[in-house]
Formats: sequence, C-alpha cells, structure tokens
Amino acid sequence: MRVRRIRSRASRGRARRLSVLFVILGFLALAGILAGCSDGGTTTSTGAARPAAKPRTPREDRLRRWRPLPTGQTLYERVCAGCHGTDGRAKFAPVLVGVDPGTIDKAIRESKGSMAGIGDRLADQEITAIVEYAGTLQ
Repeated sequence: MRVRRIRSRASRGRARRLSVLFVILGFLALAGILAGCSDGGTTTSTGAARPAAKPRTPREDRLRRWRPLPTGQTLYERVCAGCHGTDGRAKFAPVLVGVDPGTIDKAIRESKGSMAGIGDRLADQEITAIVEYAGTLQ
C-alpha cells in the first residue's frame, strides 16, 4: 500500500518560493565568483595598465589558428582577378595599375557598388596583403 504525503497549499507555495530564491542566489554567487576571477584584461599582474588590444574579427582568429596567411598574390588571384584581371588592367572594373594604395585599401574596406561585401569577408591582414600586391602591378 502506497502512503501518500499530503501537503497543504501554503507549504507547496513556500517550497516553490524557496527553490526560486535558491536558484537566484546560486546565479548571483556564480556571477560574483566569475567577476572576481577576471580583471577585465586591462592591467598586468603588477597593476600597470595594459594597452588595449585591437579586437580581431572571427575570420582573423580562424586564419591565425589554422593556416598561415596567404600571400597577396594568391589572395588577389582568388578575390580580385575575376574583375580586375591578373595584370590589374580591368576586365569589368577600374584599372589598378598606377593607383594609389590608399585608394585601393579604402575601396576594399568601404565595399561600395559592385564590390559590396568584399571588405566584410576579408581580415585586415588579407586586405593589407592585397593592397601591397596590387601596388606591384605594372
């Protein structure tokens, strides 16, 4: 024969409130522990201020972890040559021969018109490598 435990409605409500309270206190304690374990990365162990690092994009992290950065020529051939030609003398896009590197860099990063989205897909190191290679085209 099974014995059934009978609780009053008030005791069930109290138990529910206590369990919610313990869950909230647990989360607060965990947050306090985690906050105490990190200094936010702004100081060194001696307390001196550390210079802020430039945040990396997820693509830069992937490139850094898995493979060396491709050369500017390789990147240019993959990303740019389809429109600008392997020699930079344009098939469907502006000629890159003799163009200021700053102009090329700005065009890639701003990604306007037909180049929309190119700058978002490339890491800073990749853009720099492409600009340096495009500067060598003659």
